[in-house]
Amino acid sequence: MAKLFDFQFFLNAFPKLLHELPMTLFVASVSCVCGLLIGTLVTFVHVRRIPVLSQLSRVYISFIRGTPTVVQIFLCFFLLPAVFRLFGVKTKEVPLVLYALVACSLHLGGGSQRNLEVYLAVGILYIALCLLLHLLFSVLEERIRVRKYGQ
Repeated sequence: MAKLFDFQFFLNAFPKLLHELPMTLFVASVSCVCGLLIGTLVTFVHVRRIPVLSQLSRVYISFIRGTPTVVQIFLCFFLLPAVFRLFGVKTKEVPLVLYALVACSLHLGGGSQRNLEVYLAVGILYIALCLLLHLLFSVLEERIRVRKYGQ
């Protein structure tokens, strides 16, 4: 029977993987921030229904949600150098981590758009409830003050 997990191999490979942890954390954190910014921009365009940009945002979201992440990474690694060459950028000077950042940011930006719409709706509801409770307690405080002090 074949082993499902080779613990010895894991122990040998773990120090090598640990060596690359800072770069992994860098790519993850930067792409999360960039993806959040992209998702915020796409959500703003979608909520405001800006004529041409709204349709483009729908295409972007549909593409990001409809394609596997591996395909998106391949597109960034093979399509972006071609685009860079069109604009005269030497692709050998572009660090490879940039392609990973772009791929992860675009993926996270398309996926976070729906969440941001929900957060926006919840935020508006929260503000409305806070204002309603503020008005309610202001009226109640005024009635208590009038009843207690007769003013």
